[in-house]
Amino acid sequence: KAHYPTHFYAAVLSNELANTEKLARYIAEMKTFDIKLLPPDVNTSQEGFTPIGKAIRFGLAAIKGLGTSAVQMIIGAREDGGPFTSLFDFAERVDSRAVNKRVLESLIKSGAFDFYAQNRAAMVATLDRAIEHGARAQRDKLSGQTDLFAMFSGGNGGGEKADEPKLSEVAPWSKKELLAFEKEALGFYASGHPLEDFADSIRSMAKFDSGNMAEGTHGDQVAMGG
Repeated sequence: KAHYPTHFYAAVLSNELANTEKLARYIAEMKTFDIKLLPPDVNTSQEGFTPIGKAIRFGLAAIKGLGTSAVQMIIGAREDGGPFTSLFDFAERVDSRAVNKRVLESLIKSGAFDFYAQNRAAMVATLDRAIEHGARAQRDKLSGQTDLFAMFSGGNGGGEKADEPKLSEVAPWSKKELLAFEKEALGFYASGHPLEDFADSIRSMAKFDSGNMAEGTHGDQVAMGG
C-alpha cells in the first residue's frame, strides 16, 4: 500500500467485486493517494481491476448483470479479432447468447463504449438495431456469405464498416441522468457525484457521513447531508 498503491488497490478492489459497499469505500479511499478510477472499457478492461500508471481501470466483472461467461466471451472476442471498433462491431463478434440486450445496456450505461461515442443515450436508443445487425452478421458468417462479401469489398480497413447503421439522433442524458444510470450499472457513482457541487457546504454543516457514522457513540447527535 505504501510503495505500490495502484497495484494494492487494484488487488483489493478485484477481491471485492461483488461487494458494492466495500468497492465504493476503497475507491473513495484511493482518491486520497491521487489514484484515478478509469471507467470500464470493452477494449482495455480485464475481468478484475487493473493498474495503469497512476490510475486503475474498472473491471468488467464488477458491472451489474455481467456474469463470468459474458466477461470471458468479450475478452475472448477481443483477443481473437483485436479491439472493437463500434457498438455494431461488438454485436457482430460477441456471442449474443452470452451478451444480451440487458448486458449491452449495462455496458453502455457504465461507460464501457465511450471510446466509440460520447452520447450514451444515442447508443441505448440504437441497441435493438445493433443487436439485429449483429445477429444478421453472425448468421451470414455461419452460411459463409461474409467471406464472399469481404473478398469483393477488399475487406474492412479498420474503423466503421460501410454497411454499419448510424446511431439514433437523440439528446444526450443530463449529468444527473448520466450519473443515475452509472449508479444503476455499477452500484455507485464512479465518474462524479450528484452532490459534488455542494461538497464544501455539506462538509461545513455535517461532520458524519454513511462511511464514518459507526465511529460515533450511542447518544451522539449526528448531522448528515444528502
